[in-house]
Amino acid sequence: DRIAIIGEGRLRAIGGALALKRKFADGYLLIVVVVDGTDSSKLTSAVTSLVPAAYFVGCRGRELSYTLPFDSRSHFAKLFGQLQDDATRVSLGVETYGLSAPTMEEVFL
Repeated sequence: DRIAIIGEGRLRAIGGALALKRKFADGYLLIVVVVDGTDSSKLTSAVTSLVPAAYFVGCRGRELSYTLPFDSRSHFAKLFGQLQDDATRVSLGVETYGLSAPTMEEVFL
């Protein structure tokens, strides 16, 4: 299926959902829920050292959000290995985490 994106009465993009997401989205969204009192800069340093192109998007309560660019997937195994390690989780204050791909609404709205 092809999707057409129209903005201000003009055709802006056309293609499949995956192709449009790759062209217009920044990347995957990593959300890390931390325990109270966690040093967010320490976690950000850990994430960006494992995925150099990753960047901090913001925080909401105990949730810290990072964008992981699509072309950085080769670094994900190392990142998730560290996030699964109990000692690392405790030292960084990680309670849980999740990774999601952007939806079409998130990309274009």
